[in-house]
Amino acid sequence: MRRLAAGPDTAVDTIGRCGIATKILRRTAAGPAVSGVAFDAATPWCPMPTIEYLVNAPLTPAAFVDILERSTLGERRPIDDAAAIEAMLAHADLTVTAWDGDRLVGVARTLTDFAFVGYLSELAVDVAYQRLGIGRALVERTRAAMGPRSKLVLLAAPAAEAYYPRIGFRPRSSAWILERRDPLR
Repeated sequence: MRRLAAGPDTAVDTIGRCGIATKILRRTAAGPAVSGVAFDAATPWCPMPTIEYLVNAPLTPAAFVDILERSTLGERRPIDDAAAIEAMLAHADLTVTAWDGDRLVGVARTLTDFAFVGYLSELAVDVAYQRLGIGRALVERTRAAMGPRSKLVLLAAPAAEAYYPRIGFRPRSSAWILERRDPLR
């Protein structure tokens, strides 16, 4: 299990192999506070990787592009535009990342006011790690970081349209998009 230093806005927790072992580090006005809970259900044959989730941890543009490519979201993102990728990371209000050791295997990037709504702009999980609950865990941690009153909205990639209802999202027919190339009338 990897040990990482947590900054003032960083939370760390870990899901252990075949069971759950959670450690959460949160900063308070009095300094860092550590809490944890563990469920030991490990078996030597279990294929489940150990995944660590970080909230607002530093993420390099190269690592972000790499996970977008390994998740297939790179097909619909400006991965060849370094300035756009840097701006996407710099102006995100909330990022949650999933790590298998030193390998980034998932990211949720959200624009939010932390009070009413958040737009989940990217939910990307490495295709080799999909169907392990990582996407759901990223959404769960995103919601927790946004606070109890804030709702989460997104635009699904065509390949993921069936996924979101399975984890609780409801479709809305009233969503509208004005693409950059579309004129305002």
